[in-house]
Amino acid sequence: MECRTWMWTTVARLFARIPITALALFVLMATPVLSSAQACKNVQQAGAAYQECVKNTHGPCSSLKIQWLELLAGAKGNCGQPPPPQSPLSELQPDIRQGGRVNTIAVDPTHDNIVLVTSESGGMFRSVDRGHTWRHVDTLPVFQTNAVAFVPATPDLVIATASADFRTANGGGIWLSKDGGARWTQIPNPATPSGVTEAMSAYEISIAIDTGNIYVGSNFGVSVSANNGGSWIQS
Repeated sequence: MECRTWMWTTVARLFARIPITALALFVLMATPVLSSAQACKNVQQAGAAYQECVKNTHGPCSSLKIQWLELLAGAKGNCGQPPPPQSPLSELQPDIRQGGRVNTIAVDPTHDNIVLVTSESGGMFRSVDRGHTWRHVDTLPVFQTNAVAFVPATPDLVIATASADFRTANGGGIWLSKDGGARWTQIPNPATPSGVTEAMSAYEISIAIDTGNIYVGSNFGVSVSANNGGSWIQS
């Protein structure tokens, strides 16, 4: 008992001799170890929440990202470099006979959840949920699609162009949809101009803001419609 009492008395005397400033320094040095560990844990939790949002909801996750980066900055680099953010974009490999690069993207001006895409040799694709899922437009029976555009004055009206496919009934030229791109009909090709030996291929589309006239460039020249695709003049 006397030995134990002597030990605690000795320890007390040793601490009594330590200056107050040294004790304060000891506390300051020990405290960041705990706060740094907690900060890293907060960073990891915030980063996991952000990436989970991006992966599963495809929704607005900007507030979670900001919170994650702010916590990371507050940790002053003690938690290492942040993992690269997962992109909400992902590649789609459709199960179709042919493929190719994307040529044109068009968004419905009144229903921005509807998106149309033309591809080099895979035809047209349509999304009704802002690009989260896609379906091949089988009602457009051409594969070399070049351009697509919604007509601003009549948003349900869509114009698309295609290259010659060298079939008996050429699929190249101008195509028209009156239901937002769900179903399509081909505009009859004009007479072949003198000196042209190839079947018609149509390319870019331009719609005048003031008049609403639709202009389509092709290897036959320029096709112009002044009545929303009802009739066309070749120039």
